[in-house]
Amino acid sequence: MTTNSQQHVPGTSLAGPGAPSEREPTGEERMLAGVAHVALFGGFFFVGPLAIYFWKRQQSRFVAFHAAQATIVTIMLFALGGLAWIVAIPLSIVVGVALHRSSEVVAGIAVGAIYVAALAVSALPLVVAVVAGWRAFNGRRWSIPLVGRAAEKIVARDALAVGAGQGAAGGGHVPVAGPGQGGFRG
Repeated sequence: MTTNSQQHVPGTSLAGPGAPSEREPTGEERMLAGVAHVALFGGFFFVGPLAIYFWKRQQSRFVAFHAAQATIVTIMLFALGGLAWIVAIPLSIVVGVALHRSSEVVAGIAVGAIYVAALAVSALPLVVAVVAGWRAFNGRRWSIPLVGRAAEKIVARDALAVGAGQGAAGGGHVPVAGPGQGGFRG
């Protein structure tokens, strides 16, 4: 197991002793995993990460994990953003009308604060996508809170299903470790 003072040797195991052997991601794998996260900035939203997931899921667990997380984060972006604005717009109207009678300045500040809060909630998945993309580009696995476990389950379930259909040969798949059983460290 490497420590902060030791350098990791490329191509060797990133897993601890007794854990399934996982190799360090290649440059192509890091690039694809990072692109999966930042694809939404190019207008590809969940189509980009899904395409990368289905393209590389059999060859790279690292890419599949990041692409699955990116897909979930993109769905969260739309869900949280939509919910934030669905709440913010009527709330700002009610608050604006109620406070306008007493003070236009207070009403303006209150409505502005509601919109800033909605914008912050909407932007949170974007910030997460940038951080996750950066970590993926650097070959690091980051399990995004609330999202990482779901992505890991999707990748593990998919790998088992694909592996079961190909028999003992395995088709050159990267070994799969379930959640909490080793794998990439981040």
